[in-house]
Formats: sequence, structure tokens, C-alpha cells
Amino acid sequence: MNDPDRSFSAATQTRTDTLDLEMWLEAFASAAPLEDRTELRNYLPEGELAKKRLVLVELIKLDMSEAAANGSVPLIESYMEALPDLLCQESVPLDLVLEELQLRRELGESPRREEYSERFPQLSSALLRLPLQNETIAPLNQGAAPEKLPAGAQLDDFTIIRQLGSGAFAQVYLAHQESMQRLVALKVSQRSGDEPRALAQLQHPNIVRVYDQRRVCDPQAHLLYMQYVSGGTLADVLKWSAKRLPEHRDGSLITTSVDENLLRAAQPSPEVSSIRKWLTTASWPSTVAWVGIQLARALDYADRRKVLHRDVKPANVLMSAEGIPKLADFNVSATGLSGRAGAAAFFGGSLAYMSPEQLRAADATDPTEAADLDGRSDIYSLGVLLWEMWQSRRPWSSEQTPSSWSEAISSQRELRELTPADCEVGEDASSRVLHRVLLQTLQLDPAKRPVDGGELAGRLRLALFPAVAKIFDPPRFSLPGMILRLPPWLVATTVILVPNIAAGIFNYFYNEIVIIREYPMMQTYFERLAMGVNAFAFPAAVVLLYWFLRPVVRGLQQARSGQHVDESLLRSTWNYGFQAATIGAGFWAAAGLLYPLALKAAFPEFQPDDCGHFFISLVICGLVAWVYPFFGLTAIGVIVYYPQQMQPTMKDPNFEGRVRYMDRRCARFLVVAAGIPLLAAVLVLTSDQHDKPWITLFAVVATAFGLAAAFTAYQAIRETMNELGTVLSPERPSPVPMPDEEL
Repeated sequence: MNDPDRSFSAATQTRTDTLDLEMWLEAFASAAPLEDRTELRNYLPEGELAKKRLVLVELIKLDMSEAAANGSVPLIESYMEALPDLLCQESVPLDLVLEELQLRRELGESPRREEYSERFPQLSSALLRLPLQNETIAPLNQGAAPEKLPAGAQLDDFTIIRQLGSGAFAQVYLAHQESMQRLVALKVSQRSGDEPRALAQLQHPNIVRVYDQRRVCDPQAHLLYMQYVSGGTLADVLKWSAKRLPEHRDGSLITTSVDENLLRAAQPSPEVSSIRKWLTTASWPSTVAWVGIQLARALDYADRRKVLHRDVKPANVLMSAEGIPKLADFNVSATGLSGRAGAAAFFGGSLAYMSPEQLRAADATDPTEAADLDGRSDIYSLGVLLWEMWQSRRPWSSEQTPSSWSEAISSQRELRELTPADCEVGEDASSRVLHRVLLQTLQLDPAKRPVDGGELAGRLRLALFPAVAKIFDPPRFSLPGMILRLPPWLVATTVILVPNIAAGIFNYFYNEIVIIREYPMMQTYFERLAMGVNAFAFPAAVVLLYWFLRPVVRGLQQARSGQHVDESLLRSTWNYGFQAATIGAGFWAAAGLLYPLALKAAFPEFQPDDCGHFFISLVICGLVAWVYPFFGLTAIGVIVYYPQQMQPTMKDPNFEGRVRYMDRRCARFLVVAAGIPLLAAVLVLTSDQHDKPWITLFAVVATAFGLAAAFTAYQAIRETMNELGTVLSPERPSPVPMPDEEL
């Protein structure tokens, strides 16, 4: 825990933030319940009527709850009579009616729906939709906060050093635990729950460690003690961020905020820290992604242990001295979501971060329950937090002040239906990646969000590496960007057919000049044979190419719809270059046998040496049609298509295996590519056409150019695989410092 600062910058606050309901409830808690209900006026804020009514409703809930603890529940009408100008029948909100109803049930009464419909006819339709089960929902407040303890006071095993924060129902202190000789954040309250038992199992570098709990009798209090984190909160970082123009924000904002809080807490700054060193040089989008990765991993870790946070917001993210974010204040039980006493104090400032489904659970008229929520709700809240950190404002804002908890919930639910506000997305790849990932995280439908924190962390990881991000999100007019806009079948056909057509033309004219002209009677037959072979081979090859291309296209379609791409489709994308090139080479090998055999069968005088020469020329052309398309299609698959297929999850546990296998395969193909110019030179030099040096020159130059292109593609493939490994490899250490995922 740390020193709280309830002030918010104008850039980040909404209308509901300015109310600070907990402050008003804290001031009223010790006075409740009131004998004279007109005295409620003394605890209301100045300003507009809507603010007063919202605070009044929450104070009435607290007053009714405290009165119920003494054995009776004041009716709402008694407050209407005491404050007629602030509360009339038409302005009574549903959540206040629910509070009275639940309190009466707790005292053993059996209030009927019809009674409330008669008393508050304007709420009849809402009461009909209300699931009035027999179970009650316990109010959040179970006694006011214990009295403040002075520095030096002894409370059980703890010596109080100073107060860190206070609320309506608890006090938080920096304390020294004598038995363990350590500093702890000590939370002293009148209430206890299942939070400590659930949280004590969580041991993660990005979660504040809860040590234990105990109950003391003098004074009567519940003690919860946890790890002391002295670097402030993420809310402090947001205040610093709001003071700077977007172009002047960077990772040093975190270290600046942390250092200020360390100075206030009289704690030293780390002398040597790789994390702080990186933060001083990191761009702001990369810093936001870095924070998001760690918080997403923490949520994923907790979710795998069946623990949800339910209250992710900047004030609940503490910063260590190194600048490491740590989740705190898990709302394990989710008590009070339906608007019971204290709910607005605990969750009023959190409404802006709640997921649509959590807001439904907070709506008393909606059948959704807190138990229906899963980890994707926390993922949504984290998306709102990261958007605010990045843009210094939330995705949505409202200028209206709600007059009740019910109205606040309704207003927030309406906002979730809207598209997030326009934001300043930089031209850098990191900003584009961050924007895309956050839009995915803020999807209204949970099924369209990242499935868990691990997946979100993988997607955000890309924003840490701008150079690598360009591979996944290539500029529109770059070569990869233009290839992505073209149909994959057109790209594959072009890469395959261009070298095959070039080889076919060269082979036809070479053999026609070198061999066929020596046998004039074969001229017409050769032309017809060539036409027939090509008429069959090229269409057949195209059909086979399209067949093997289908898994690649299906993988791209899955990725574009946000789905996880199957392993078989990923494997096809990496192997398509080899498959397509082998198809072409197979047809050339068949032609290498067909041409000499057909010519020899039709013309017995066709010499064996010429048959062999004809066959070798076709083999060389087949190698050209095998090697060069392999490098071209493999480069497109690895550099262009595979990164797109990885975007939904950014996880590939088989990445290193693919890289090793592809590296060996490319090396073998490069050896073959280096041999093609030599074979071409030998072929020409062993012919009888020494008086035609242009043939030799053309063959050697063309194949040498192909070798250079193959080597260039090979280098590009290796460089890309190395860069992709930065974000996809589970085996390589990250160049960006991160705490270990689990302790």
C-alpha cells in the first residue's frame, strides 16, 4: 500500500470522479445513525443538485444500515419528510429501495414487491424486472473505521510508523512487524472476509503479497497485513503524464513519479536497476505496453487460480521502487455490486473501468450476477486503464453527474455501447500496435477480446519492439503492405509462374537453336509437342498450387477474424514455398523425360547425345523453377503471412523448431542455387554452339542473377526469423527487462 492522493488532473477525471463518495461517507460514518435526519444536510457537498442527491442517497443507505444494526430500519419516507427539497417520491432511485428491502429481510421481515410498487409507482416496471430472491446481499459497511492510531502505537505484533491512507471503513498504516522484523502495510478495519485466504496463495512479482490476517480484541479490529510498496500508484503516474504534451511523454514519467513518492516515504531509490535504466529511454507507447504486459500476466496468474480482481484501476496498481507495477486490492467477494450500502464508495470511482458484463452485474434489474464474470472482465478493465495511461483520458467520458447509483450504472452501460473516442495514434509501429490491441481488448462481446491475460500480454509485447512491430503491421506502401492487399492466389501465381515462364521460354529457344535446327524434320513436331505439354502442365500446376494454398488463406482468414490459427495452418504457411516449388520441379522433371523420349520415338535418327543434352537442359530449367520460387514464396510466407497469422495470440510454442528446420532447408536450397550457374555454363560449353557466345553469356548471367536474388531472400528470411524470435520465441531472453513471471 502507499500514500493516497485523491486529486485527479482535469485530463483524466470524469464527472463522477469529482464526488469522492468515500470522503463524504467517512465524514458521516461516526455520526450514523442520526436521530434527527435533517442533519444529513450538514454532510452534503456544495454545488449542483445532482451531486447533492447522489451523496445523499449513499448517506441514507449508510444511515439505514447502521440503524438496522440497532434493530430497526427507517423507511425511505422518513428521509423524504426530513429533506423534501432533496428527496421526493419521484426522485427515489431503485438502489435506495433495494437497500431498504434487503435490510428488512435481514431483520426477518418479508416485504412484498406489491408494497414497494404502491409506495413508489414510478419504479413499478423496474421492480417487476427485479429478481427479488429470498437471499440478501450483505452491505459493504460493517462498522465504521477504527479510530486513527498515532505513530509509535503498538497493535498486537505491529508498531505503527505512520498512516498511509484512510477510508470510510478502514485505516491503512505503515507498520513494523516485530516478530518478522519487516515493514508491512497494515489494514485495520471492522470487517473481514475471504480476501486474505484467497490472496495469500498469490505469489507473483506483479501482485502485492498478502501475508496473513488476524483478529484482535483490544481494540476490536480485523488486521490484514501485506507487502509494503513505496513507489506510489499508477494514478500518480497518470497525473505526471497529463502535465506533458503527448510528444514529451516517455518512460521516465514512471521513474519521476516513483522517485517523488520514495522521497515522501523517506525510502531510498535503487542505485543500480536495469528496469529503471530501460524506462529512461523507452517511448511512451512501449512503456504503456510494458506496464500492460506485467498486469496482464498477473491477472492471468490469478485467473488460473480462480481469483478475479474485479476492481482494476490506476489507484489499485502500486509501483515498486524500481517502477514495477503491482496489482493490489483484489475485490475477491464482489460484495455490494448491486448497490448496497457502501457500494458507491467502494466502486463509484471504479465504474469507469468496469466491463459491460460487470456493469450488468452491478445493475439490480439485470439477472447477471458477479459469479457469472470471468477473467475477460478484468481484461476489459485493464484495457480501459491502459487507454487512459496512453492517451491521458479514458475511452469514454460523460459530462453528466448521476443523481443515484442506478443512474450512474445506466449511464456507464450506455457509454460501453459507443465506439471509443478518437485518439492520437502516432505514426510509429508501436502506437499502431497498441491502438489495435486496445480496441480488441475493449470489445463489447467478451468472446471477441483476448481469451486471457497471457494472450493479451503476447499481443502487447509487440509494441515493445518498434522494428519488429513493422513486420506485423507493415506500412501501407511498403512491399509487405502491398502484398497483403493482394489476393494470396495472385501473389503465389505470380511468384511461381514468372520463373517458370522465363525458364520455359529460354528452354524452348535454346533447344530449338542448339538441337532442333540440326533436325529440320522435327521442327513442326517439336512445336506441337511443346504447345501440348505447356497447355497441360501450366494449368495443372496452377490447380495444384491453389489446392496447397488453401490452408494459408484459411489461416489468414482466421487471424483477420481474431481467431487462434491452428497449428496445421501455421505449418502449411511455412512449408508452402517448398510444396509449390516442388510441384513446378516435378512437372519439369516429367517434361525432361517426356521430350527426349517422344522425339526419339518419332524420329529414330535423333542422336542419344542430343537426347541427353535435351534432358539436362530441362533439368536445369527445373532447378530454376524449383529453387527461385521456393525462396520467393518462403520469404512471403515467413515475412508477410506468418506474422499476420500470429497477431491474434502472439504465441507459437513451436517457433524455435520451425526456425531451425527452415534454416537448414534454406541452406540446402542455397547450395542448389549456387550450382545452377555452373551447370548452365557446363551445358552451353559442352554443346556445339561455340560460335554463339551470347547463349553462354545469357545463361550464366540469368542464373547468376537468380542466385543473387535467392541469397537476398535467404538473408531476409533469416533476419526476419531472428526479429520474430524477439517476441515469439519461448527460449530467447527478452532484451526488455521484466521481473520473473512467478516467484
